[in-house]
Amino acid sequence: PCGDGAGGAVGAAAAAGLPSIVGDPSVDPVSAPNVFRFAADPYAQGVALGQYVVRRIAGSATAGARTVRAVVGSDLQGRRLLDGLRSALGATPLDVLPPGSLTQARIARLVTRKRSLALILDGPASGGADAAALARFGRAAGNSTQVPVLTSERVISERLVTAAGALGRIGALQGVSEISTATRDSQYYGRAVQLLYPGERPSIDGLRGYVAGLALVDAVAKGTSRSSIEARLRRPAVFTNALLAPWVPAAPGLGSQALFVIAPQFLPATLVPTSAGGESYQGTYFSDGDWINATTTAFGPGAGATPPPLR
Repeated sequence: PCGDGAGGAVGAAAAAGLPSIVGDPSVDPVSAPNVFRFAADPYAQGVALGQYVVRRIAGSATAGARTVRAVVGSDLQGRRLLDGLRSALGATPLDVLPPGSLTQARIARLVTRKRSLALILDGPASGGADAAALARFGRAAGNSTQVPVLTSERVISERLVTAAGALGRIGALQGVSEISTATRDSQYYGRAVQLLYPGERPSIDGLRGYVAGLALVDAVAKGTSRSSIEARLRRPAVFTNALLAPWVPAAPGLGSQALFVIAPQFLPATLVPTSAGGESYQGTYFSDGDWINATTTAFGPGAGATPPPLR
């Protein structure tokens, strides 16, 4: 299931004993053995965010604050993400702010090198009021951002990047994702959307739906009985190269344990401006830009890791 109401559908299917494939990161992880969640485990997201800060940001940052600021949801996913973040940050100081506490003025103070090493945002409803405040700040003064703003996968989206104005366009707004747009299958999906639905643009959420469809096709490859589908899902074949790693067989309802850090990139096709006869850049996920992997390194506990149980 993907989209609004997917959480209830998963719960009903799990109670009925039906196997379910979950690609929507807004749906909570569960401990049910017949739920197969390839959306990333929030704990793994926290680990990935912490590792990225420690390995890539802290090591290259100029002298300044060493504290990571985080606004994290108070729900199950937020608590689990925070556990993973703390485990990966280790001795790096972490200041956790309450959900709904961000304003444009507060963000302006937090995204300077004197105050923060990075700002991390997570929360239900695509980040809710905090994401809205971030977008307003981005439109007003996003190009003054001195530290990266990192989000969970249930927050990052094309809508947020576009709404955030300069903050999105300069690449300071990044997020974690278990899927990558820089793969063959992702490119097939992007071309298919534009051919089948003229005027529509591919999206990260749409790519997750596509990956869910590929997982289902693989699940029924040997039969459509419940036992056959569950057996196939329990030890899935490699059904797409767009997904870094699927669920862990020992805890399939928690989600993927390996992630990329993704960022929007907006580039002109040439150095000649369109007003002087240059070509305009035609992007895939944005009108003039695309998602890229911020690094070639995967983050998180890893594909073979056994995640901690829900609490």
